[in-house]
Amino acid sequence: SFLTLNWFTRGIDSTMWKWLNRMLDEMRVSSNVDSLPAGIELPVLRREVEVMANTVEKMGFSVVLSHGDLKPSNVMLLGDNRVDDDVRLIDLDVRLIDLELAGPNYRGFDLAKLFRIDPYRFSEERFSEFLSVYCETAKVDESLAKEIEKETKVCLPLVHLEAAVFFALAVAMGQDFGGPSSDKARWEALLRDRWAKYMASKATIDVFRDVM
Repeated sequence: SFLTLNWFTRGIDSTMWKWLNRMLDEMRVSSNVDSLPAGIELPVLRREVEVMANTVEKMGFSVVLSHGDLKPSNVMLLGDNRVDDDVRLIDLDVRLIDLELAGPNYRGFDLAKLFRIDPYRFSEERFSEFLSVYCETAKVDESLAKEIEKETKVCLPLVHLEAAVFFALAVAMGQDFGGPSSDKARWEALLRDRWAKYMASKATIDVFRDVM
């Protein structure tokens, strides 16, 4: 289950930064790296990854066994289960798919990726409700729940940064990474969208930098 997956603590570092740096390295050797749009060139991406890595690592987040790509489309509700107010999360037959990126990662990353939303439409009320259901089901105390909330909020911009780097790689490599189209314009539009969301949300990290 997702709850079991996310509570298996690992005494090693997050693989997020290794994954991001590998994509940046692939871009560096690509003959199309100059095709990245203005303002989102490789040096800019690398600088943001380095700044975020240095900042987040100093916060000392817990690293757990993570799904790594826990977007809603990778969560399947099986059978005839219906989600309503009378159904507990623990009673649902839920399966996770696409585990290629599973490994040690920050405790809040999967939660941030599952909740991810346009920063301009972020709702504190919905975010708190989402996490309260998770923490109640996981039977964590109030103190730990607050830590998870802070860690998840910090990971929200990282979700957008990771996506931006991925789509930048698609633009630079000129390849289709499993999507419905290899059209460069499509990948570039996705890159611009995720980059804008990252830039709009990264101030969240500054809010918690001095209080964690």
